[in-house]
Amino acid sequence: MSLTEVSELGPPLLNQHNGSAIGLTVRKSNITASLAQSMSHVEVEQGLIAPNRCFRTFGQVTCHILRSLKLSLLGCHQVLTPSSNLHSVGAITVPVSFLRRHTATEPEPLAPPLEMSRSMNHVSSSSIALKLDSLMDESTKLGGWIEIQNSSEKQVKWSVSITDNPEDEVGWGMSVGGVVDGSRNHDQFQVESYLKFNIGDRFRLSPGLVYHTNSNGRTIGLMLKSHWSL
Repeated sequence: MSLTEVSELGPPLLNQHNGSAIGLTVRKSNITASLAQSMSHVEVEQGLIAPNRCFRTFGQVTCHILRSLKLSLLGCHQVLTPSSNLHSVGAITVPVSFLRRHTATEPEPLAPPLEMSRSMNHVSSSSIALKLDSLMDESTKLGGWIEIQNSSEKQVKWSVSITDNPEDEVGWGMSVGGVVDGSRNHDQFQVESYLKFNIGDRFRLSPGLVYHTNSNGRTIGLMLKSHWSL
């Protein structure tokens, strides 16, 4: 349960569209390792030729340190490639000679090799994250994560949250997180808290308060989130 993207949902690299993917998971004792490769189409970005394909490699290692404590190490590397990247083949020259008598022998220039030209505009980025989850009792969860994104602008995103969501009682949650930018121009800090009311068996109502600050100023907002299941 959360109000905004800065929440206990986990690092942003876990919430990406993967398209078509194939993966492998290996479990042994209290350790689980996963590796996946995916390909998806993404929207046009400035400087790239549309449409673009995203090839993403994802890896995760999870260790259950205690019965109620789980530590996860995640990594993701992705490459954006314009689909219109094609190889253009230039002229092909093949030397052909016939047996004939020359009065003067001069070395003939070598034929130019096969000429190939291509125009590629690849954009690659990588992320690594550490995630910790702890189950304090049947309904109370404590979690936190930090993610380092290594792209054109290096960013560090983080969040710490605690939630208490019993089935038949009023629940609550609180999350603190932010973004640290390398240039210090896009730093963000956010605090959110909410209450959860169970109305019947299929409807939940969660009013909340969000405080957000960045280089442009501060914002305080009231939010209302509902969930209804059939």
